[in-house]
Amino acid sequence: MRRRSVEAFGLSFLDCICCGFGAVILFYVLMSAQGSTAVSRPDPLRAEVNRLEAQVRDGRLSLTELHNQIEATKSATASAQVRYAHLLDDMQKHALDASRFDATSLAKREHINQLKTDIQSLEAQARRLEGGSLDRAPPGQEVRAFRGTGDRRYVTGRAWARGESSRRKIRRWPARALITITAGSHTKCG
Repeated sequence: MRRRSVEAFGLSFLDCICCGFGAVILFYVLMSAQGSTAVSRPDPLRAEVNRLEAQVRDGRLSLTELHNQIEATKSATASAQVRYAHLLDDMQKHALDASRFDATSLAKREHINQLKTDIQSLEAQARRLEGGSLDRAPPGQEVRAFRGTGDRRYVTGRAWARGESSRRKIRRWPARALITITAGSHTKCG
């Protein structure tokens, strides 16, 4: 007789391992089938939960959109406040410039009014002087008497304009003997 060799893993052991593995797979398949039948059955509470979960998702999306809109509004408000501050500064500068312009224009108006009153007073003086001169003789025909010696020298504008030598000569004459002649009048210089 021949002796058989001893095998550590025999056919019966492999059969047991395969049977155990098959049982686990069968158990898993059965559990999976039971779970799918439970989902396929309509449950009113589960439907309500699903509806509420959908509402929560929609609410979160709306909340995110609202947060984004709030941030956009805040940034727009900040930029509007900055523009408002710049416009307010510009308005204050323009108001200050306008008040300065009004002050200078008021001062100019007062100055113009003062000049007008000065012109009116000068015109009145000129009329008064003209009124007094109408009674007199025309210029050049008035005769004025001078007392003193008969040695007189007359200086006209022409003699003075001739040059330095003429002016030196005139300066040497005694002051009581000088008479200047201007347009229509005689004046004694001494």
